[in-house]
Amino acid sequence: MPQPKRRQYGEASYWDDRYAREPVTFDWYQGWPGLKEVILKHFKPEEPLLHVGAGTSRLQEGMVREGGFRRVVNVDVSTVVVDQMAKLHSGIAELEYVAADVRSMPQFADGAFAGVLDKGTLDAIVCGQSPVANAAAALAECCRRDF
Repeated sequence: MPQPKRRQYGEASYWDDRYAREPVTFDWYQGWPGLKEVILKHFKPEEPLLHVGAGTSRLQEGMVREGGFRRVVNVDVSTVVVDQMAKLHSGIAELEYVAADVRSMPQFADGAFAGVLDKGTLDAIVCGQSPVANAAAALAECCRRDF
């Protein structure tokens, strides 16, 4: 019996296709209510934060509206979802959306963010091609000195 085709969670094309088909918000694992305490413990609302692999999460909306965060830059490898979420949150000046590959984000200077938040991007990366190398690249990029 043929094996079912494996979903390529680590590939941008998978996410572009999925977000084009399912343009609804969705929080994998937990949203703001479930993460509020841990986020406020480790990140300061007055400092800029990078949220990698934001997808269609509404976490960042809660962070701004209820948590008082002043700048959350949300990146995703899918240009489809970046456009969707930028439109959805166009009235929230504290939220920015940028198409970026977490493995290499030269558009952001060292020292641009006080912290990096990832809820599930690393899981997706290890489901794609070259999982060890790509995971290492993503972690190295997120841990850039003074990032």
